[in-house]
Amino acid sequence: MRIGDEFAVRLTGMAHGGAALGRHENRVVFVRHGIPGESVLVEVTGLGPKGRYAEARLLEVLEASPDRREHPWPAADALRTLHPVGGMEYGHIRPERQRLLKADVLREQLVRLGGMDPADPLLEQLTVVDPAALADPAVLAAAGSSGRQGHSDPEPSGVHGGWRTRVHFAVDDEGRPGMHPYHEERVIPVERFPLAVREIQELGLGAGRFPGVSRIDVAAPSAGAGSASRPLILFTAAPDTQDLAPLGRELDVALDACPADVEVSAVLQPARIPGRRGPRPQPIVLRGDDHVVETHPVPSPDRPDAPAPLRFRVGAGGFWQNHRLAPAALTETVRQLADVRPADTVWDLYGGAGLFAALAADQVGAGGTVWSVEGSPVTSGDARHNLAGQGPARTEGSRGAKVIAQRAAVERALTVRPRTGTPDVVVLDPPRDGAGRAVMRRLAACGARRIVYVACDPAALGRDAGFLRADGWEPTAVRGLDLYPETHHLEAVAVFQPGPDRSR
Repeated sequence: MRIGDEFAVRLTGMAHGGAALGRHENRVVFVRHGIPGESVLVEVTGLGPKGRYAEARLLEVLEASPDRREHPWPAADALRTLHPVGGMEYGHIRPERQRLLKADVLREQLVRLGGMDPADPLLEQLTVVDPAALADPAVLAAAGSSGRQGHSDPEPSGVHGGWRTRVHFAVDDEGRPGMHPYHEERVIPVERFPLAVREIQELGLGAGRFPGVSRIDVAAPSAGAGSASRPLILFTAAPDTQDLAPLGRELDVALDACPADVEVSAVLQPARIPGRRGPRPQPIVLRGDDHVVETHPVPSPDRPDAPAPLRFRVGAGGFWQNHRLAPAALTETVRQLADVRPADTVWDLYGGAGLFAALAADQVGAGGTVWSVEGSPVTSGDARHNLAGQGPARTEGSRGAKVIAQRAAVERALTVRPRTGTPDVVVLDPPRDGAGRAVMRRLAACGARRIVYVACDPAALGRDAGFLRADGWEPTAVRGLDLYPETHHLEAVAVFQPGPDRSR
């Protein structure tokens, strides 16, 4: 087998990472944009070490799956463009089948890396569900969200109100916003991104020109048009930029040239260059604010139909969940699974801007303790602001709770632990590469009665589940959430409890 070879192959499964797989000449062949069950014509584009596997480009669908549909975005459709951009690689698959395939991948990673039994009822019953089905109905109503938004099915043309409130664009040599094809450095200019919420699409950035910029990140408040906060654009300067001020003035003019008449905040920051010494220039606020304000309603026991709105400051470059429904769906899922009780001690690791910590503080109440740890300078500053004693993310029920928001790498924070005492519950939401062996070993010995792991990568969850299982912990619940529709990504929440040898 050589690069450039063409042949037909029957696809038999879906691999972690988004490619369908089949076999040809005793080799596994990975084919992006295929569906298990299809027969397709492909061209070999790469070979693994010693030719043990091949990567191939889809040329033609010979026998289509009944779950194949017309791709809603031509720029990401492998059958209509030679270099399809990323960000919507499942767009050719009906949403119901997307979720079934994601459940298969999650199940396979928990077996292969986590050592779980394929016949375990947790895995046999595992599904990946629409986030609208998980979020508390009262919270969804207060957020102004409908169930339809959970079923992302972008229209073939025109502006569509998608689900993604955070979007980043690469920038080509002419200053045009675009995206990369899979594993390529080239930038394909894009006029629109159908998965973005309407508030981002209406900015018209695809028609703009922003020379001198290497990346554009856009954040829109999840509450949508009803939010008091503007969308925020974060420009990252090209690495060779010496002075941000002249570029900032040019970008301010470029924003005025965009076709939309929408109020927006904008910030310009220097590029991060590994190994560069000396002080970095400070970001410049070009217009508006240096943050967005996210509103998340929390039901009150006294008034369950009238949730109290919590507010979270999220600074430029800070972390917040991508899907408009994710905060509601995730907090409701964690609330159901964590079993947090009054006066408990809760550790919230990789705590972001404080979403789960705010929920935990409301649950533990007076006499309880919440320790939130976040390593990002921007996001940890947001957490300290949001979770302060009179902070905007504190409920009335949480006023008597002790809440510690600490900036630190989680592994180091677990080595030099503050005086919180033994935790009752640990919630962790690590980045895509997971928590890793050192953190999981420390958590296995922390004395908690329950660990709730929120994962955005099934392989990382499978690996870390294996570490916990090796130390005597067992999974007692696994839920999949389709917080990245039209892509191969998914979110999962897994609960672990100590086995008989570790019971408290």
